[in-house]
Amino acid sequence: MEPVIILSIVAGICSSMSFLPQVIKTYKDKEAEDISMSMYAIVIIGLSLWTIIGIIYQNMAMVFFNGLAVSLCVVEISLKLKYHKINKRGE
Repeated sequence: MEPVIILSIVAGICSSMSFLPQVIKTYKDKEAEDISMSMYAIVIIGLSLWTIIGIIYQNMAMVFFNGLAVSLCVVEISLKLKYHKINKRGE
């Protein structure tokens, strides 16, 4: 395997997994008030565009890892919306 492929896989893992700690924290705490929806919306747009670029260039690592990151961002937004509703009712 070429070094650039290994490097891109490691970079993809690090970039995609950077969202996982926030998802886990939000899920455990059942609270996401400080999560910026606009930041996540912008990140999702950017990652989606990188996914499209990966499809165009047939770079499966780019498609997989950016798609994974988009999925984690969508989960985080879903948790924020879910816990916002739950916390509103509980007040």
